[in-house]
Amino acid sequence: MEIKDIWNETYCENSREELGWYEDVPEPSLSLIKKYLKNKSEKILDAGCGESTLIQSLLENGYSNLEGIDLSSQAITFLKENIEIPKGSKVSLRVENLTNQIYFENVGKLWHDRAVFHFLENESSKKSYKNNLINFLKSGGIFIISCFSKDNDAEKCNGLSVHKYNTDDLINFFGDSFKLEETLTHCYLTPWGDNRKYVYCVFSKEILSR
Repeated sequence: MEIKDIWNETYCENSREELGWYEDVPEPSLSLIKKYLKNKSEKILDAGCGESTLIQSLLENGYSNLEGIDLSSQAITFLKENIEIPKGSKVSLRVENLTNQIYFENVGKLWHDRAVFHFLENESSKKSYKNNLINFLKSGGIFIISCFSKDNDAEKCNGLSVHKYNTDDLINFFGDSFKLEETLTHCYLTPWGDNRKYVYCVFSKEILSR
């Protein structure tokens, strides 16, 4: 079964609240976005948005230029049918593979990734992801990423193997183009009561000299 089919099946067979990564309130992602992006008209990309509550939460907090990308057409359809968009706000939702070259109509100020990068299995996929990230973000833009931390007991998510990271690992991979601004650990409680330890990193895209 292809990866996209696995995710479509997962979203088709489970309600959003039953998913092992569901957040009623998307924290700490929401707080980090509010901390690092004060201009609420700047474009934000939620990479691997799934059926997450983050886009709706951002709209409710006044952010008005949002894009969601996911591999699953089922998840994107769900968001299109359920997000309430305030007048004057813009939300773009589309099906894309973050490891393929993606065309962005406009650059943006913030890229958010909660638990997508840690699924990427090889260097080629990771480099393609990174190229999309670089192409999307403005100089000085913000990149927020969360991954399973190395002290997370779980080896898989949704039946798929994941790579575990610490802050140094993420700096080593992204540090040639991004500057670390902040790092934190977060213990997420799944809907069935298991703890999942995540590492969060906030990077800024290096400002290019004129």
